[in-house]
Amino acid sequence: MVRAGRRISTPHFLGVAETLELGKRLGVAMPGNVWIIAIEVADPFTLATQMTPVVEQAVDAAAARVIERAHGFMMQPLFAPALTA
Repeated sequence: MVRAGRRISTPHFLGVAETLELGKRLGVAMPGNVWIIAIEVADPFTLATQMTPVVEQAVDAAAARVIERAHGFMMQPLFAPALTA
């Protein structure tokens, strides 16, 4: 795979767009839409065994967004009949 004129030699350098494109090229059914719910940290260079209080608070909000999105996804016509059966 080539990106911006250079060859990518490891999957660790693939972003979401590159991963989706790779899947398409491999003939894998890929989603038309992708939602990314993330938590941005203030200091990505310091490692710790516990979350900072700010990140810990953000996890609840991010989890709520995931549940909200999943619920909305499951209510789409493709899945709704399975939920009422």
